[in-house]
Amino acid sequence: MKKMLLMLLFGVFMISCGKNAVPAFADMGNLAEEIYRKAGWDVKGVYTEAVDESFAFAFGISADEFDDRVETAICLRETVDSKGRALYVFEADEEKDALWLAQKIYGSYEFAPCDAAEKMTVACSGKYVMLFKSNATEVENAAQGFRTLVGGSLRFKKDRTNPS
Repeated sequence: MKKMLLMLLFGVFMISCGKNAVPAFADMGNLAEEIYRKAGWDVKGVYTEAVDESFAFAFGISADEFDDRVETAICLRETVDSKGRALYVFEADEEKDALWLAQKIYGSYEFAPCDAAEKMTVACSGKYVMLFKSNATEVENAAQGFRTLVGGSLRFKKDRTNPS
């Protein structure tokens, strides 16, 4: 009986370890700033702007799709930038919406001809999606920072290199 109870408890423990919970972030600005900090950057000289459905076309989705699937979204940019650096962070209504959004953003993303960014990445975990573009090293640092902040696991991560 003891052995059976021990095995049952072990099984419950293993099931609970199977999926990492993604923490909830009360403020998307703080999440974005933490991604910047974890990548080793100073947030001085960075400004934050809200992203709404009027900018949805830039991500390859309609305004209605944005309204139906995105809870909140922000962009962090440097006031003076020569690297093409930009960070977008989205909180979706549900986890399935975040995965859908990550796939849509990645699938429709095109670098502008004058974009100085070398690389961009789109990553998704839980209800959060990150799009970051800059030089290759900074993109990897930002992705690692995002991964750490969301508990270590990503459901989606794809990179694209600027062809120019």
